[in-house]
Amino acid sequence: MMSSNLDDAVDANDRYERLELSITTQLSRVEEELVELSKPNAFAKLRYDKPVSARSISTTKDGISSYWEQVLKYIRQDQDEKAVFALIRVVQRMLDEKAYAKTLHEKATKSYVDNLYERVSSGVKDNMNESIADSCDNLENQVITLAEKIGEVKLYFQTQLRVVKNQITSLKEINEESKSKKGDLESGRSASTSSSKSNAFTICPPKQYR
Repeated sequence: MMSSNLDDAVDANDRYERLELSITTQLSRVEEELVELSKPNAFAKLRYDKPVSARSISTTKDGISSYWEQVLKYIRQDQDEKAVFALIRVVQRMLDEKAYAKTLHEKATKSYVDNLYERVSSGVKDNMNESIADSCDNLENQVITLAEKIGEVKLYFQTQLRVVKNQITSLKEINEESKSKKGDLESGRSASTSSSKSNAFTICPPKQYR
């Protein structure tokens, strides 16, 4: 079980590194797209090739927050791939809003991407650290429980050993008592035999006195 929890911690770190690499790759592609959008006539091409409906775009904070909540939800559920795609949708949503408002600037866009990346990295790290901390706490609790069980087993064996020791002592005392009684009985028989022989000699007087 200890090995399993340590493996879980290693897997969590490995999964975080893979997620970070995937996000970095996807954001690099987004940055490339931003460079294309920053070129002259990029907005006109965007409007004609891929028109954006004003109704479908929300420039309010809530318009982005709902997408961002979806990203965080996937991260909490350990659905890394869905979290990456949801993040791309957030960035794309912001790009669409910027393109529609014709206020897309390279520096501002890079700051948005950096901000998003920092928030995702922070969220993922916090989530992974929490998972690792939970695993360590679980491991510590298992060690404490195991130590308590070992203490109980030790106490049980000590109790049983005392019982066996007392039984051996009792048997030894009974054996010694039995030997003592047997010795007393043999001594009594020997004394009785000697007394009988002595009485036999005194009962029969010599012939001269008959």
